[in-house]
Amino acid sequence: MTGLGPTRRGFFCDDESISYPYRTDTVSDSVLIACFIGVPVIIAGLLKMTEQTFNPPYGDIFGQKLDDSEKKELLTATWNNVHQYKFPFRVVGSFLFGQMSCSLFMETTKLFAGRLRPNFLSVCVIDLDRVNCSQGYVEIDDSMCRNDDL
Repeated sequence: MTGLGPTRRGFFCDDESISYPYRTDTVSDSVLIACFIGVPVIIAGLLKMTEQTFNPPYGDIFGQKLDDSEKKELLTATWNNVHQYKFPFRVVGSFLFGQMSCSLFMETTKLFAGRLRPNFLSVCVIDLDRVNCSQGYVEIDDSMCRNDDL
């Protein structure tokens, strides 16, 4: 498995798509996590609570007097429907599994088939003495970048 690794890319010296300036993160990690995981989990929980409120599994019993057999039937129905309270956890678990699967696929694809970032030239700080732009296309090696923080 020594042949696996990120794809090496080159660039054209006059390529404007990789010459944008470097900017710090515009969205913090905590906001990203809250939006990526928190909001869908809250929405799924609210939808399940709304469903349980307006469509209870045992029918409308409020304001009605129940005899002993109806109470026993209601208790049995409620006990048998305990699985309904497991449902939100299954929905959230399925959602999180799907999110992790999509993220894994996306990151793997970016690693093997990705392209240079739009701010590559400003982050890499190319050593112009090692670059021969007369040929147009320049292959990147580790010694070209002067920025050691990469």
